Amino acid sequence: MTEYIPVEKTRKGYYAAWEQGGRIHPDFGGGEATVIVDDQGCPVVPVFVRTHSDRKNGFLASGKHALIILKPNYFIIKLRVDHLSEVVPAIGWAGINIQIFQIIKDYQYAFVENKEGEFYAVCEPIASKNSMSSGWDENYVLRNLQESININLIKAVSMGIKKVYCLRCTHAHCVIENSNKPIATRFDLLLEEKW
Repeated sequence: MTEYIPVEKTRKGYYAAWEQGGRIHPDFGGGEATVIVDDQGCPVVPVFVRTHSDRKNGFLASGKHALIILKPNYFIIKLRVDHLSEVVPAIGWAGINIQIFQIIKDYQYAFVENKEGEFYAVCEPIASKNSMSSGWDENYVLRNLQESININLIKAVSMGIKKVYCLRCTHAHCVIENSNKPIATRFDLLLEEKW
């Protein structure tokens, strides 16, 4: 069953999506996150990293953190927790909704635009886990992936879970640092020390 995941188009014409999310409130509510990895399940270098909040881009806390250019076969991992406890759960990941999607292989059909000018990535569901079950609902595609990709995907899911539990998250968790990234402002340095 094909899924259409909303994406953005950059000024240069590339399709991109944000690594985003986090935990909003320390006492109640849940958290959610979106993590993007390459076709091997490994983190990628973002084209843009937000280092401070502003009126134009909105709040950085639990918002959009790193813009990643999408390519065919990239994986998009969506995680959601309805009610958070104080500690990150063990490997069973009880209470966490996880969905793993893979963008289809053919670049010509991997991205579509609707009549309203919104862009979507055409994805195959790879695996999912709802909050009530401890096991995965595997699609046949997941069983056909290389073992190294499966291991990397599990690592990416673990990073995504840390992002879901990160209170007022202000940074990307599952990206490779770029040496050319913008220098953080003094305010951001203070935030990083505090959180």
